[in-house]
Amino acid sequence: MRLYHMTRCHFGLLFIGFIAVFCISLIVGLIGPSVLLRQTTLASMLPNKPTDFRTGPFVLNPPPFSVFNQELWLSAFVKRATFNEAAGLLIHFNVSLDIGVHPPITGQLVSGTNVDWNSSFVSLFPTKHYPVTLSCLKTICDELVLAHLIPIDFTTYVFTIQFDGLTKSSSSTDQSPSLTDVYPNRLLDIRDIEFIFRYCNPRFTYLELITRFVGLLVIELVMVLFLGSLRRFAVRDWTIEQKVTAVLLPSLLLFNNPFYSLRYFTSGWFPQAMDYFFQITFFCLLLLVWLCLYHGLRVTKRPFCRFYLPKLLILLVPWAVLVSLAAWKARMEYTDVTFHSPFELNQIKYVGAFLIFFGAAYIIVFSIFLFRAFAELYSLSYYALRLKTLTSLSFLVTVVSVLTFVLRFKAELVLKGSAGTASSMFRSPDTSNAVAWSRSSAEITVSYAMLNAYLIALAVVYSPSKDAFVDSHFKDNPSVSMMNDSDDEDGETVIYDSDAETVQLTVRR
Repeated sequence: MRLYHMTRCHFGLLFIGFIAVFCISLIVGLIGPSVLLRQTTLASMLPNKPTDFRTGPFVLNPPPFSVFNQELWLSAFVKRATFNEAAGLLIHFNVSLDIGVHPPITGQLVSGTNVDWNSSFVSLFPTKHYPVTLSCLKTICDELVLAHLIPIDFTTYVFTIQFDGLTKSSSSTDQSPSLTDVYPNRLLDIRDIEFIFRYCNPRFTYLELITRFVGLLVIELVMVLFLGSLRRFAVRDWTIEQKVTAVLLPSLLLFNNPFYSLRYFTSGWFPQAMDYFFQITFFCLLLLVWLCLYHGLRVTKRPFCRFYLPKLLILLVPWAVLVSLAAWKARMEYTDVTFHSPFELNQIKYVGAFLIFFGAAYIIVFSIFLFRAFAELYSLSYYALRLKTLTSLSFLVTVVSVLTFVLRFKAELVLKGSAGTASSMFRSPDTSNAVAWSRSSAEITVSYAMLNAYLIALAVVYSPSKDAFVDSHFKDNPSVSMMNDSDDEDGETVIYDSDAETVQLTVRR
């Protein structure tokens, strides 16, 4: 491997390049476009303002969209009367949702759609009726997610929202029953409703497509060069690092997803599910590779049943669960406009506990392999070099991946909690109509750049050196070198002898 011929200068350049890729991707992500944009509409400012905000209807017209907007979220903040902020309410009511688009110019309508020729739009599906629970601990209630539309196939949409049965629940955080009995109308009085449309920024979509395309080209080139350099050697002569790198490179190629652009040309959920499948498979395979490496460096015989199968069982079950959940999530998002994954997935508590169990098992097994590898092999120079190189690169990519994961789901946690009200115009009156939400492009640029750089670094370090082919065919064979040695205790150390070897040299005159 080239690892054995690298000097400190080479290692310094390798890590400097690794850090440079991280810094460049971080800067590009921070100065790049925001992930989400939003438009805010107040119910009191609608052209056809309803007389009673408890019932509606609220006719909302979002801005024009393109296919590169990807998704659309509709949520609402309810502001009730400032009678007594200490009187918290838990309100149960029903929501009616209807989404319409302008009819096709050709007059050929999609089968199953409802056409109202007195209006200027066609309903995409029958009116949705679903119950919701609204928590109003203060004057401004928690954010209420009304719809999630994916994909965006039309330029203009019309949302019609109606409320039914907007009455106070029997459950209330206020301990004084007389307050609700004396002033029921004041407690349930809705002053205004803020509707928020959130949608993906087209500029972010372009950045994501470019990032995936560049990573796809670079990894394809590295894979061809790396596998081409190993083609001269038999597979049995490959080191375990070279074998796992040869497996990870095609998986990373699929992680960049050459089929990602299909989601912009089709309306089905399969391309999105396929993208989830590639991502989950790559991360599970990477975790499996780390187990195999730290255990495989200590052993020379690696039978499948005793070496690979136990590690596969630790990761195969979580992989199957995550793939099933991802496929279910993609299908529900594309078929049910009222499905909101952060809220729905919280109901699957047993699956979460199941995944935590296997995650804890993986951490325990990995820690055992890691400590035993360093305890047994760190005193050996070549093995210590292999351990330090693998551990340092893996540690860097793990830290970056965890930070990116936290940033990725920060917005969903904010949306679910009370901190989500900070994005409301009721709290920030100077907020513009189209401002960025809390997500950043860095979550995409950094994650893809670091994973690609990690595999490129492994391919460079573990690729065969220039003299590897010569050394593998003409190296010294210890068994042949020791053929004439003898361990006979009787003192006979010479087995092959001749008289010619004992003849003294004569001087020629």
